[in-house]
Amino acid sequence: MASNKDILNAQRFNRRRLVTAFISGTPGGRELESKSFVPPLIGGIVISLLMLGIAFAMGKFSPTLPDNWQNNTLIIVKGTGARYYSVQGVLHPIYNVTSARMRTPAGSLQTVSVGEKVIAGIPRGDAIGEPEAPDNVPAPADLKATEWNACVMENASTHTWVSIRPDGLEPVTTTLVKQGDTLYVIAENVRHRIEPEHLEVLKNTLNINDSPVFDVPADWLNLFNNGTPFTPISLDNSGTPVSGMPSSVHDAVVGTIINVKFPEGDHHYLVIGDGQLVQLSDVSYAMYQASSTGNPYTIDPPTVSVGEIANIHVVTEGGPVPADWPDTLGTITNEQARPCAHLDVSDIEKGSVLSAIPADSPDLASAQSGMGTSASPAASNSPHPPAVGSTSVLGGSGVLARSTSGGSLGAVMLISDTGLSHGLGLNYSEAMQRLGYDENSITPIPGPWIALIPEGIDLKPIDPATGSAS
Repeated sequence: MASNKDILNAQRFNRRRLVTAFISGTPGGRELESKSFVPPLIGGIVISLLMLGIAFAMGKFSPTLPDNWQNNTLIIVKGTGARYYSVQGVLHPIYNVTSARMRTPAGSLQTVSVGEKVIAGIPRGDAIGEPEAPDNVPAPADLKATEWNACVMENASTHTWVSIRPDGLEPVTTTLVKQGDTLYVIAENVRHRIEPEHLEVLKNTLNINDSPVFDVPADWLNLFNNGTPFTPISLDNSGTPVSGMPSSVHDAVVGTIINVKFPEGDHHYLVIGDGQLVQLSDVSYAMYQASSTGNPYTIDPPTVSVGEIANIHVVTEGGPVPADWPDTLGTITNEQARPCAHLDVSDIEKGSVLSAIPADSPDLASAQSGMGTSASPAASNSPHPPAVGSTSVLGGSGVLARSTSGGSLGAVMLISDTGLSHGLGLNYSEAMQRLGYDENSITPIPGPWIALIPEGIDLKPIDPATGSAS
């Protein structure tokens, strides 16, 4: 029988065999080296860090309500698009972002987008805001005020493009328009009225009998400077003998027309006194022809050379010809086009410039088919007459405009991409700040152009606690 010592030795022998078998290669086979424990350790650490990062990101991007959300916070619900505005811990459905801006002191509006579960259980209040306000207002960088264009539609209404140039728009020289029963000649940036009693004779002498006349609304006509009416030129002392004339016209009297030969052609001069002449342009000569006293002198007038009148004074100011009359009517807008006005916002001192657009312009067709804002629900309650027409504004843009008549004062308003003009009230500085603007955002625009834009509701600062304008 084995002793205890033998049994212990046998156990030690078996243990050594097992250890040797585990750490040694197989007999006749390839030796296997033990692998380092470092790579598995590093992999485990990386996986653990990734899991921690994912957990952190999920927590970070699972929005919750910000601190102090109880007031001045616009909450947008993910998945539904519902909007709430917080007032003293109560969530009020709000019609648009602009309404939230007008209820929040400048720079204090918080905006957050959360899931429905985040706001579950928070008390709800009545809907607030102005449903007719624009959904949002353009950022300061998106305010655009480059050019304005207004064209007369076939129905005698006006369509205005704000900072948009319609396809085919080109400057023109002259257009004949009618407002009511009165005919106007628009030459470049000035409108000249023709009184009804002079209409027939002036149509003949100006040679405009066959020119098309466009019916236009008063607000479009007011875009142009009001010039001196076109009336026949009459001289009070017509027929009075004068002295100081060339010997070839020694019998000239006040009212005599003298043709003076120039290399480029004959020019008409009118005798207005002793040794005094005034040059007549094509337009002013036609006006003189139209007068009963002047017409006889335009029939076969005498002709002299330039040298013969070299010592005669030619009056350039204060004569019988208004300074704002054009020299010529040039090419008159035909029936294949529609009359337009153009304003270069960088040079508003120049005023509106006459333009025209082809009657088949795609942009004109779009405007005539109803694109753009044509009416404002608030306009009927406005003290100002509503604009007769419609407006196109590039989406996402607008103009913060000051209506001006040449000075630095005037009402400030926002023209939004809805095509409506929104006054900012008397406290316009606070309203501007709440909308994110400052004085540098304002662009002066002539009042008659502002009058073309249909009026929307005013955007005034609102006290959220009372709901009244502050």
